[in-house]
Amino acid sequence: MFENREYSCIELYFMFRNIPGIGEKNASVLVRDFIYRENGLMPRHPWFDQIKEKLPNFKVTDEGKEYIPIPIDVHVRKVASRVFKNIGWIPWYLYWKYRKTDQVDKDIQLIARFIFPEFPARIDTLFWNVGRK
Repeated sequence: MFENREYSCIELYFMFRNIPGIGEKNASVLVRDFIYRENGLMPRHPWFDQIKEKLPNFKVTDEGKEYIPIPIDVHVRKVASRVFKNIGWIPWYLYWKYRKTDQVDKDIQLIARFIFPEFPARIDTLFWNVGRK
């Protein structure tokens, strides 16, 4: 699937999306993790490390990382609904009833692009860790 060369974030995203069973969220998570691993922000990643072992010139560039969709799951929505409840988001105590709301997801995408314009997917890691605990 991969060659011994550099890949942009957008290239990787669409390569992952072509794999049956990998949707937008999983492709975004993989691209985010590959960027983190490439930049030394993640100590190891099994897929990335296996690829790098077989293809030493495999590299992920930061080009296009601002366009990668933010992977949003229940933990991210939970934290977002609590943090931003005063600006029209779903109150946290009603959250269980509205676990997936397109408007909430759009708001998370927008606020992530505002807070981290260089790499909006960073908000996923922050919100996910807080929401999980």
